[in-house]
Amino acid sequence: MIASKNIAKIIVITSVVAVFYSQIVIWQNYLTKRPGNDPESDFMDPQYHLRRGMELGLEDEFHNAIKLSPTDFNAYYKLANYYAAKNMIKQANELYTKALLIAQGQSKITVFEGIYKNRTHDYFVMGSIAPMSADVRHSFGEFLWYRARYDESVKEFKKALILADRTGRTDIKAPCFNWVGLFYVHKNRHDLAIGYFKAAIKINNANAQFFYNLGASYFQAGQIDYAEQAFKKAIIRNSAMGPAYFYLGLISERKNIKNMARDNYKKALKYDLDAYMRSEADTALKQL
Repeated sequence: MIASKNIAKIIVITSVVAVFYSQIVIWQNYLTKRPGNDPESDFMDPQYHLRRGMELGLEDEFHNAIKLSPTDFNAYYKLANYYAAKNMIKQANELYTKALLIAQGQSKITVFEGIYKNRTHDYFVMGSIAPMSADVRHSFGEFLWYRARYDESVKEFKKALILADRTGRTDIKAPCFNWVGLFYVHKNRHDLAIGYFKAAIKINNANAQFFYNLGASYFQAGQIDYAEQAFKKAIIRNSAMGPAYFYLGLISERKNIKNMARDNYKKALKYDLDAYMRSEADTALKQL
């Protein structure tokens, strides 16, 4: 009996030691592989220098990251934040401008958010930091829109349209026309919105959202047949567009085509809808 207890104790102790040893091995492997233990490869890694700049507050490390990766917006952006924190305004502004020119797509919004958080809340000053290029002004317009600064936002979209015309950036023009259309929807000027949505579609007729926006403005303007055509074109381009089916349900109901209205409401409920549309579609189905 005593021998059995001793054997059990030995097994437990051996298991504990094995687990402890395995943890030591894992930790040693981590220490071996972590950044900083291979000086030669780390020295050539811009992210290594960027991390050191951020963690240790070393200006030279940010510059090293930029030298190694001069097309990485993030290195300029982080150095700009560093200068902004030290109230080195001129240097910060210059770096933010470079970051905005290099950044692509939503990364430009990230830079604008950084300027707002770390440099200034003054939208006019932000606009002066932003370079006069079509894609940057378009992104600044989006940044302002998401902060409900609609009047300032539409001015930026219109600036972007002028700049895009000069440089042939049709890829910028279509979304800008769409944004200006949404601005006039916000102002309840559907007569003006329709023209801008049409302009967006003329450039890019593969975008389902443009057709949906056009259809919604036609509907609000009382031009039901045109609205129906636009919603159908939106669905051809995106068969999972729930709100388009919802509007088609409303149109069919107005035309007293109950079977079609029922089918469209059912399809709408299969896809993403906001709470209002989902409630309305559900109620309409019960009444048809």
